[in-house]
Amino acid sequence: MNFGEFLRSARVKRKITLRELSEITGISFSQLGKIEREEHKPTKENLLKIINSLEIDSEIPLRLLGYGMTTNKKEIIDPLIRYKVLVRDNFKCKVCGKEAPRFAVDVDLIVPKTFGGEVTVENMVGICEECSDGRTKFINEEGLEKEFLYTKYKLRNLLKDTN
Repeated sequence: MNFGEFLRSARVKRKITLRELSEITGISFSQLGKIEREEHKPTKENLLKIINSLEIDSEIPLRLLGYGMTTNKKEIIDPLIRYKVLVRDNFKCKVCGKEAPRFAVDVDLIVPKTFGGEVTVENMVGICEECSDGRTKFINEEGLEKEFLYTKYKLRNLLKDTN
């Protein structure tokens, strides 16, 4: 089963039409149709809207879309915090330098919640989806201590504490 089939099955099971799902999520009818037909992969933000609207567990959709088991019902970040981080980072991925609007740049926690991180502007970074996925895999395999953004974050905090 692919994600499109899973989405359609969950939607039909709850007796929700594509139009109704569009109204509930704010995702266009056309875009939802393309997602169900596997013509487009939903962004993480849209995926969360779909999961929440259909009241389904995130584990299967995340696995079907290749996000693995690392995201644990990832919360939607406060738009003001997200905006402040993106402005601070010049709407660029801090790993590879890709820039919005040509590329999708979102925000992610430098220190993930699973390691005690909090949702603050200081603990977030602008990052593209590809780098975010690679970073998550790296942290899972190598550990947070060896990760570039975390090392830079620790150093920045250390220097701030000595001033």
